[in-house]
Amino acid sequence: MEFCKDLITISSKYAETLKTQHAENNCIFYHDQEFLWLNCDRIDYNFCPVRKYVRLYEHKHPSIEKAALFHIAHRSADETQQNFPEFAGINENTLRVLLAKDLLKDIISDEILNEAARISS
Repeated sequence: MEFCKDLITISSKYAETLKTQHAENNCIFYHDQEFLWLNCDRIDYNFCPVRKYVRLYEHKHPSIEKAALFHIAHRSADETQQNFPEFAGINENTLRVLLAKDLLKDIISDEILNEAARISS
């Protein structure tokens, strides 16, 4: 909860500076990641290295099956559109949902198959 409070308090306190930094860095959004990046000198959080536990979702990447936790980021959608022309032109947020559904479809299918095998044995 402290993080949420800080997001609002610090963003409000440094609003003008952050607007300038946001524009200079061609940021599109101001979400949690941008908050952490643009305010890194003003905050002191002890976050674990994200990549240690979470893998950026890359559509159809061969090593994707080895990861236990995924982040379907804006970057995931952007790279998918660049590498798979059939996804070009789809709204980025819509594409993120489609990628999540595709990923869950495989997981749910496996769970259903495993449950069916358990029941039939």
